[in-house]
Amino acid sequence: MSIGLINLCIFRCYIYIGDQIMSSYPKSIIYSQNTGILTPKQQVDIHNSNIMIIGLGGLGGSLTNNLVRLGVEHITLVDFDVYSPSNLNRQLFSSLNTIGLFKVDVVCEELQHINQDLKMHLIQKQIEELNNDEFESIDYLIDCTDNPQTKLHIIALGKQFNIPVLHGACAGWYGQVGWIMPGCSLLNELYLERDHGLEAEMLNSAFTPAFTASYMTAEFVKMVTNNNPSINEILFIDILNNKISPLGKGE
Repeated sequence: MSIGLINLCIFRCYIYIGDQIMSSYPKSIIYSQNTGILTPKQQVDIHNSNIMIIGLGGLGGSLTNNLVRLGVEHITLVDFDVYSPSNLNRQLFSSLNTIGLFKVDVVCEELQHINQDLKMHLIQKQIEELNNDEFESIDYLIDCTDNPQTKLHIIALGKQFNIPVLHGACAGWYGQVGWIMPGCSLLNELYLERDHGLEAEMLNSAFTPAFTASYMTAEFVKMVTNNNPSINEILFIDILNNKISPLGKGE
């Protein structure tokens, strides 16, 4: 028996014994392509992660899609907005059929077409309106919003509830990604005096949100598997000039 087949068999045991999950297809088949970089134990750790994604636009929609295909099954989706015609150029789940529909509802339905076993909690509100009990079981907060003051509020929530925050932002040719641990002030230094982000000026094309979302997905994997994530550091991604550089390092 090959090493790859042994790994698939081990992972299948992890999923079925630990969670008694049944689906139309075995998880060992659905996530078999992940075994090139993940051990069966790491795949289970990703599966068991409980995440909250705030913002389901171009960045959040692509990131959510990636994480579900990666194997995450416990997800809280937070977004108050509906799809509009201007979303069609970049937001994964926007279409002529979803204009005017709430993003949390559309994204939830689409994700269930990928994995019927998802355990999703939908919140059709702004993040500032959430009660404290919504954060009790969350392992990671993932910020896909485009408003600097909302981003600072999410960082404050991370500190209040002792939850790491995966920060993401994008505009034009540029993206930025990094983990902010509870108590780190780096984003406060970057955003405190700003009332709008670069997206308001540079807007977003079809590829920049998806590119940045993929980088955020990689950072999520590195965090869960303890494989050198960018902690308390914001990486600035210059797609135009093929450069990635740190914006700053916080404590």
